[in-house]
Amino acid sequence: EMALPKSVNEFRSLIDRFEKGVLPQKEWRHPEHVAVAFWYLSQLDEDLAIDRIRFGIQHLNQIHGVVQTPTSGYHETWTIFLAKILRRYIECDLDRSLPIIDQMKLAVQYLSDFREITREYYSLKLANSWVARTTWQEPDLKSL
Repeated sequence: EMALPKSVNEFRSLIDRFEKGVLPQKEWRHPEHVAVAFWYLSQLDEDLAIDRIRFGIQHLNQIHGVVQTPTSGYHETWTIFLAKILRRYIECDLDRSLPIIDQMKLAVQYLSDFREITREYYSLKLANSWVARTTWQEPDLKSL
């Protein structure tokens, strides 16, 4: 089981394998989601980064046979929400003078309890809805 990248080359390899859809499912966990999102959000503007993240996740899911159902698979609102709060963290709280690997590790640490963060912003009713899974929904408990 792969640990998070320890060098820029390993980081680029993670992104490359993500983009090519050759990242094994067991190496595609929450920390890798955050690391990949961090990569795009630190290199591209937010909308383009979100497009790349969304496309890559949906492509990987397709390759791994992960189907979007009302209770599992791709979740549009979580994808965009994670990107938006990660972008805010990068812009407001992250020391951008650190090496990119250290920045990525801090970003992963910041979002290590993503579920807890989502509960501050989203009711379970909205979070678990098909509309939130398939389209971006603004938070209903606390504004971004």
